[in-house]
Amino acid sequence: MQERRKNEGFPVDVLSGLLNRIGLNEALKAMLKLLQRRLKVGMIIAYLDVNNFKLINDILEHYVGDRAIEEVSRRLDIFRDEDLIEGPDEAWMDESPVGRRGGDEFAVALFVAEEDVPVILERLLECQAKAWEFEGSIIPLRFSVGLRFVTPDELQGREIDDALVEELLREADRALIVAKDRGKQKRYKNDRLKSIERYNSHTDKHYARVKAKRKRAALKKVDEDWVFAPDVLQ
Repeated sequence: MQERRKNEGFPVDVLSGLLNRIGLNEALKAMLKLLQRRLKVGMIIAYLDVNNFKLINDILEHYVGDRAIEEVSRRLDIFRDEDLIEGPDEAWMDESPVGRRGGDEFAVALFVAEEDVPVILERLLECQAKAWEFEGSIIPLRFSVGLRFVTPDELQGREIDDALVEELLREADRALIVAKDRGKQKRYKNDRLKSIERYNSHTDKHYARVKAKRKRAALKKVDEDWVFAPDVLQ
């Protein structure tokens, strides 16, 4: 896939054409430094993954999975371009990254006032509204989203480094995991928002419960596999 025009200067993922993991981290550091220095708005980090992506790979083959990654990347890139807001200079425009963290996981970051976050979310959801037609098949491409809103105040006195970037991405990822756990629960009046969770003071507690539940399920599966295959480790 052709390299995106706004990703110049940072390492790019070959399949998606978006920033790769390293490039995304570097772009986010540049964005956070700008936010820390001179902006009065905030910044949103959206961490996404494609729902049921494993089924696409397993049932429709990895070739189709790769094309799905390309299609999601294209939609997210368009979303980023359309939702850039006017800033003090070109740096505002250039440092709004969209990247692929690996597998079917993506991250998008934008400068935005907190009151405008719902509008951004609606635009993000529109990325998945149109079904994907590939080689005669209609394949839904939907995703879950975890959000972390960052303010200039919380960055004051902090060093903008890889550790901070990973901390913010980890919190957005925890919100994503909580969003997926909520699943089909009608937590929101607008069902379209049920796949989105914003990181807050309650997220870590919910995440801990999800992690414990997944650990129990994993241990149960190990026990079941051991019953049917006791000679694996012999």
